[in-house]
Amino acid sequence: MTDARLSVIETEHSIVIEREPKDIIPLILDHERLEEWMDGIVESEATSSGPCVGSTYHQVLQIGGRLASLFGELTEYLPPSRLAFRSRIGDMEITSRWELTPVAGGTRVRFSERSCMAGLMFSIMAPMIRLAIVRRHENEVARLKRIAESSPTA
Repeated sequence: MTDARLSVIETEHSIVIEREPKDIIPLILDHERLEEWMDGIVESEATSSGPCVGSTYHQVLQIGGRLASLFGELTEYLPPSRLAFRSRIGDMEITSRWELTPVAGGTRVRFSERSCMAGLMFSIMAPMIRLAIVRRHENEVARLKRIAESSPTA
């Protein structure tokens, strides 16, 4: 994206989950379980084999009462410690990264996301969009924690 009005929203969340990384990674990658902890997921499916670098997926999200298609790719796959994704929803490009680090009592899970979109409207709305993204991610990692900690270990 090379528009002079490129807006970037970066967020990061960190939480300790009382499980080993090997027990958390499958929850992040399982398309059938995403609805349990991610907001707005209506449908999620792998569109290629994997998981491996280059694996692709498609999601239908409900955003502000509307349905939107997200197309993504797994860009880094180093289980059980790191995952990264690149996706596009409309004109927005999103890169996200999960880092799982063993700590006393469990795993520190760090999720970061960078959203880029060009245009005056996005530039004007960026502070409100960022707030909505931050709240959504806080809720999602808290739900991921609850689900992971209530699931039996492998």
